[in-house]
Amino acid sequence: MSSTTTSLKRTLKTSSTAVTEPRSTLKRSARNESGIKAEEVAKFRQINFQRTLDSDNLFEDPSKKSNIKTPDFGLKEEKIKPVGRASKRALGATDARYRKNFEQRRHEFLVKNPNEGYMYDIVTAPSPNTRTIKLCETCWMASTLKCAVCNAFLCQKKCYETHKDLRCNKLVR
Repeated sequence: MSSTTTSLKRTLKTSSTAVTEPRSTLKRSARNESGIKAEEVAKFRQINFQRTLDSDNLFEDPSKKSNIKTPDFGLKEEKIKPVGRASKRALGATDARYRKNFEQRRHEFLVKNPNEGYMYDIVTAPSPNTRTIKLCETCWMASTLKCAVCNAFLCQKKCYETHKDLRCNKLVR
């Protein structure tokens, strides 16, 4: 500590009158008194952090030293696409150029596999052998009746009345 601060403290203890010095000059941090500035401390921390990183990464990657070729799986820096929203923004226009619809893909398939491609056009599903089950629209039981207004399937008179009150009137109007 400097001699001015010690004399200032002595005068504060002995005098009972109000202090004319501003509060900022009375309280000082130890860092500022010793002459170390915040910028120097930040720089020291940064250098220290850099040294620890260098000590962690002291050894080189052994895979880079070896002459054995490692597979890159087709990942070249030029071909790697951005991920997420960036890909939509960056590649939105270019992807639209190369998008193919069903007809274009089908044409490519026919060109590559001429024997297999035409089977797709010929093959159709057989017609169903079973009857479609007619279910009541109100209770989902097997139906025997039909609404005269909207052709809905119904199973009994009670379901018909419910249908007429709730659903059929809504459809007609």
